[in-house]
Amino acid sequence: MSTKRVEKPEDVVQVGDTIKAEIITIDKDSRKIGLSAKLVKLREQKADVADYVKKATSTSKTSLGEIFGDQLKDAVNPGSGEES
Repeated sequence: MSTKRVEKPEDVVQVGDTIKAEIITIDKDSRKIGLSAKLVKLREQKADVADYVKKATSTSKTSLGEIFGDQLKDAVNPGSGEES
């Protein structure tokens, strides 16, 4: 139901609430369906991150290496700068 530990389902949802859930198992013998609301939330978060990265890379014309290249070069090779 949540990405955090839930002691009681009533802490997260109430009777009559509508939530999105994904079917994870179907047991025909006992006539039960396993559902996961947590999986839906995790997939939505992953999709949001992927969408953000896609938008960020499509609008950006400058890379971090171009912006911070000199500082990063000195951090990787200490002492390669000017000598005293």
